[in-house]
Amino acid sequence: MTKIPKDPKRSIVSGSNRTPLYEAKAVGSVPEDERFEVTVRIKRKASLDNSAESGFHTDQLPENRKYLSREQYAADHGADPADIAKVEAFAREHGLVVVESSVARRSVFLSGTAADFAAAFGTKIEQFEHDGGTYRGRTGELTVPADMANMI
Repeated sequence: MTKIPKDPKRSIVSGSNRTPLYEAKAVGSVPEDERFEVTVRIKRKASLDNSAESGFHTDQLPENRKYLSREQYAADHGADPADIAKVEAFAREHGLVVVESSVARRSVFLSGTAADFAAAFGTKIEQFEHDGGTYRGRTGELTVPADMANMI
């Protein structure tokens, strides 16, 4: 069953649900002006299964195999540049800095404050304590504009 976010213009990011570490307890919010970096992963343009169907992962001797160059791999299986551009625009709208983007790595690297990340992704970032120490984290699911949910 899919949960529906409170804001109908936003969608839950699949696989983003987080729970605290075992026996960790939230002890308060992180300072709103605390800065950190986050990597947003973008879905592939094409599944790697297509490579197997094309003979890239067959039981052939190495000299008989067809290999992709890094550039060809990025072009075939990297992120769609339009999806990267959409994530970058979303980030900037929320006061986040785009540090770097990579089609091949399917990633947009963002920097910003805890308050900006929390607002952008519909979450609360807290400080947690447990027997092994402390950490900064979140619980629950992330949300993004509905037109972005299937690309990250």
